[in-house]
Amino acid sequence: HFSNASRLPSINDYNEKAIVYARPLLKYMLTPLEKSGFVEDQTSYKALKLAIENDMEELKSLLAEDKYKIESSKYNSLLSQEAPYKAIQNIPKNDGELVFLGTGSAIPSKYRNVTGHFINFYERGSLFLDTGEGSLAQLYRVYGEQKTNSLLLNLKIIWISHMHADHHMGITSILMKRHEIYPNAEPVIVIGPSPLEDYLKEYSLISPQLSFLTKKIVFIDCEWIKFNDNIIQPTKVIALKNVEEQMGIKLSTVRVYHCSMAYGIILDSKHYRFVFSGDTRPTNSIMSIPNVDVLFHEATFEHDLVDQAIAKKHSTTDEAIQVALKQQSTCICILSHFSQRYFKLPAMSTELVDPTQLTVGTAFDLAKIPLSR
Repeated sequence: HFSNASRLPSINDYNEKAIVYARPLLKYMLTPLEKSGFVEDQTSYKALKLAIENDMEELKSLLAEDKYKIESSKYNSLLSQEAPYKAIQNIPKNDGELVFLGTGSAIPSKYRNVTGHFINFYERGSLFLDTGEGSLAQLYRVYGEQKTNSLLLNLKIIWISHMHADHHMGITSILMKRHEIYPNAEPVIVIGPSPLEDYLKEYSLISPQLSFLTKKIVFIDCEWIKFNDNIIQPTKVIALKNVEEQMGIKLSTVRVYHCSMAYGIILDSKHYRFVFSGDTRPTNSIMSIPNVDVLFHEATFEHDLVDQAIAKKHSTTDEAIQVALKQQSTCICILSHFSQRYFKLPAMSTELVDPTQLTVGTAFDLAKIPLSR
């Protein structure tokens, strides 16, 4: 489990002959005893190394393009990359950018990390929407080390939709790195289901590296900031309201239909309303939100697997588009959280969409929607 540095760690304090570095495809034969020991298939190892190098070249060329291109002509009209930019071109330049850090579900794959998204409001601060494992590494890939470190200092809010591991396992790495670089930084607002607070408290007790944790976060339960709910809010919500005022936004949550204590989030700014569904079946709590400009909806399965979507409480691509069509206003619909069974994109029904009424796009890891355009 080495760092991805260019050299292996030093082992000067140990007997060099007693150390074996783990390598891809290295084997240790247990039986028969006369053949026990390390065995390495050099041919397979070289083939694997070459395949990885080829993949990296492909990824570099892909990221060098102005925007991702959909290979199949079947999707060209439905998944236009220009239309979302045209729809938000009148938003002021300081209203930030949405960065997709992970657009797959359950486990990482070659093209998609698990769920994590980042909204950068520049000098006004930034926030995470879910932090699947690897979200911090993805942020470094997007912005580089120096810029990412400055973004961590200016990080104001982390929001977690529910307690499935592919949505929250990266939060401790983010908080740990921020504290390592800026031990005197202001606390981060962490919004999530109530079990998340218990998880972070317990983590801080068993991990010396996170003993600082309870002093460096302000936890806000999603139930305290529900949309159109007039509950009496705890005094801790004042800290969130102060941060919202600095950032020029307002956050509120809605219950969604997935697991116990699963939520979607509404982000209101002066110029637009952005809704992120989290993991959910199509639900009225999302469809009934008025004046939505951008709907960011999960679309785990293609529609042929609707039975699995129902069983696992997820949405299909067609269902997510239908949720957008039922909005009370014309909006941009961005699809994400794809099953890793799909190599690049799941299938969807092009006949569902009239491009004059709805723009549909798909999220890709490391891509951005610049809200300044």
